[in-house]
Amino acid sequence: VASAFGFALMAMFVRLADVCGNGQLPAVQKALLRNLVAAGIAGWAFFRRPSSVGSKVTIPQTPGVWSDLILRCVFGSVGIFANFYALTHIPVGNAMALNRTAPFFTLLMSWLLLGQRMTLRQTVCVAGAFAGAMFVIKPGFGMLSGHALVGLFSGFGAGAAYAFLHKLGKAGIDGAFIILFFSVFSCIACVPFLVCGFVPMSFLQVGVLFAAGAAAEERQVMQDEK
Repeated sequence: VASAFGFALMAMFVRLADVCGNGQLPAVQKALLRNLVAAGIAGWAFFRRPSSVGSKVTIPQTPGVWSDLILRCVFGSVGIFANFYALTHIPVGNAMALNRTAPFFTLLMSWLLLGQRMTLRQTVCVAGAFAGAMFVIKPGFGMLSGHALVGLFSGFGAGAAYAFLHKLGKAGIDGAFIILFFSVFSCIACVPFLVCGFVPMSFLQVGVLFAAGAAAEERQVMQDEK
C-alpha cells in the first residue's frame, strides 16, 4: 500500500512539473532529476549501514548475476522513461492504470526468462489484463494511440525489471545494492538524451521533480522489499 501511495505521489509531481513552469519538459529530463534524488537516498541508505563499510560490502562476483543486474536496470530505466512520457501526454489516471499492468508482465516474463510455471488461472488473468488495458486506452485515445501504447510499454518494462529483481533476490543479492546500482545506471542512461534536448527549468520545476524523486524512492524501497 505504501508503495502504491508513493507511486501516486510521483505521478502527480511529474505531471505538475509541466504545469508550474514555462512549458513541457522532456520525459528523460524529468527522469534524470527523479533518479538523482533516488541515487542520493539509496547511496546514503546503503553506505550508512555497518554491513556496507569497507571490506564488508558484498559485490556480485559471477557474470550471470551482473547480466541479470544490468538487464534489471535496462528494463527498469525503459519503464521509467515510458511512464514519464505517458504521464506527460495522457491523463494521469490512464497512465497510472497502464503502468499498473506491470504485475501481469512480471508473470509473463518470469515464465519466458526464468522458467517459472504459469497455471491456467494465471494465463487467463494475463489475457484479462491486456483486455482491461485496451478498455483504458480506447475511450480517450483510440486502440492504436501511440501515447497510450507507450504507457502500456512502461508496464512491460517495469514487469520485466521485477522479474529480474526476483531472480536477483533468490541469488542473495543485497536489495540496497540493487536499488543503488539501478539509480546510478538510470542517471547515466539519461545523459545522452539530454545533450541534444535539454530544456531550461524554473526553480519550482526542479523542486517538484525532486519531490517526485523522493516519492519514487519510497516506492522503490517498498516494492523491492516486497
